[in-house]
Amino acid sequence: MKSFILSTQKLAPAKLTVWMTLIFLAGITLSAFLTSEPQWVNWSFSALGERGELSSFVFNISIAMMAVIMWCLAESMSDILEQAEAVATARLSLVALRTIAFCGMAIAIFPNDTQHGLHYIFSRLSIIVFAFYAFMLPFTTSLFTRQQKSIMLGLSVAAVMACVQGFVHREFSFVVYEAAAGGLGALWFYLTSKFAQQAVHASTATLQSSVSQQKAS
Repeated sequence: MKSFILSTQKLAPAKLTVWMTLIFLAGITLSAFLTSEPQWVNWSFSALGERGELSSFVFNISIAMMAVIMWCLAESMSDILEQAEAVATARLSLVALRTIAFCGMAIAIFPNDTQHGLHYIFSRLSIIVFAFYAFMLPFTTSLFTRQQKSIMLGLSVAAVMACVQGFVHREFSFVVYEAAAGGLGALWFYLTSKFAQQAVHASTATLQSSVSQQKAS
């Protein structure tokens, strides 16, 4: 696990989001193949982490690994934003992403069937923190363009609405809404990370150009 953490800390934010998505998809696929409860699709992805089977171990390990990567993403995003002198945004990112990572680890440790109360609290808290962070981020810095802010806000609203619709229309299939929200959330993290990296590169290029002009004069 230590080598896993050290290797992920070296990755750029966008690559970390890709790894999170791939690990989650692999965890779901493998645990769905191993589970003895085929009706999990009528409940929730959390059902894959129940019953203490090999499938639940695989699922919960994948969630824990995602939480570790999210913690590294918090550090990486904070560092990048600080490089662009967006200190307030960097602090917001560090606190929000660390909180989501902590919630993810708690979700992995407390299965829904044996620790329903704790699982419920941390799963809902992760959604609330993501919604707050996603809505606030575009307004805390001028690094992002108007188009980028529109994309970020649109995706975050769509992801949260998918979660809300899942709670409202549970009789259809909560898993469908979870998958939609998860996909939109993953896309939001990826694009936001790319936008942040692009903003830092642009800011660095502008600074270097200014310094070069001053030296030339």
